[in-house]
Amino acid sequence: MQEVLHAAEHALAATLHILPFLLAAHMLLELIERSAASRKRLSLLLNGKLAPAAGGALGLIPQCGFSVAATKLYAAKHIGLGTLIAVFIATSDEAIPVLLSNTAALDKVLPLIGIKLVYAIVAGYLINALLRMKRLRTLKKSAAQKELAASADSKAEACCVHKAESGGRVHVCCVHGARSVALTGSVEKTKALYRVHDFMRQPLLHTLLIAAFVFGVNFIFGLMFELGMEEAIASFFTRYRYAAPFVAGLIGLIPNCGASVVIAQSYAIGALSLGAAVAGLSAGAGVAYAVLFKENKSLKQNIGIVLGMYLGGCLLGLTLTLFGY
Repeated sequence: MQEVLHAAEHALAATLHILPFLLAAHMLLELIERSAASRKRLSLLLNGKLAPAAGGALGLIPQCGFSVAATKLYAAKHIGLGTLIAVFIATSDEAIPVLLSNTAALDKVLPLIGIKLVYAIVAGYLINALLRMKRLRTLKKSAAQKELAASADSKAEACCVHKAESGGRVHVCCVHGARSVALTGSVEKTKALYRVHDFMRQPLLHTLLIAAFVFGVNFIFGLMFELGMEEAIASFFTRYRYAAPFVAGLIGLIPNCGASVVIAQSYAIGALSLGAAVAGLSAGAGVAYAVLFKENKSLKQNIGIVLGMYLGGCLLGLTLTLFGY
């Protein structure tokens, strides 16, 4: 019973910790939906050249509130995938406070933060560059198809219009199957998504719904850690050095601050190498993964993001481990 109470207490504290970020993200989304000008300005800001670097820097702040807010913005298509990944990689949840509280492990903090920040920024810009190249190829292909279609239409129209006078009337006929286009309907004005008096009601409602979901996830995984999972993981790390990055990466994927605490404590006492710690904390994004699967509608995309985070973190961690770090 005591473990259940502790898990509930930690889950409530973690949920309350991210409430301001959730509310701010929902209010921002509300402003965006209300104003076309706001959408344009925010798009330029959140998708500008500095977006991945800014995302990586914000992710370093020791909590998962920014990763949750970034997830909401990504699900609403207001930030790019590269910026989201930069935030996710840089996020360390409670790891930095745990390391700073251990005076014997202070010299381990800067290397960990530095590697994660560089990795986050490089990955963010690389993903954005690859997506930009893909979009350009798609646009070029689409433009070429439109040009071919326009050329075919002009040839068809040149041979399809014939005038034949019969009884003073002009008949326009079309041969060779030329297309006929009819424009129907009228342009309707876009209705406002929310009325003025809903401005705070909607963000508050959505914030509370997400907070309840986050609390449930935190409670379930918190209870697992309360029941002795932490000791078993630390023991495994000391025994299997080269498998540690892959196991730490799996632990990092757990959407709960307990995962980052386990990794940080194991790293602080020397049970976990720098490479394995980087793998675990780079793969993790706190409770943002749970929010991602709830808010983003593309399951395939969500799975791809999680797999990419895990594999990228593990490969970096294994590389550091092979070099003796």
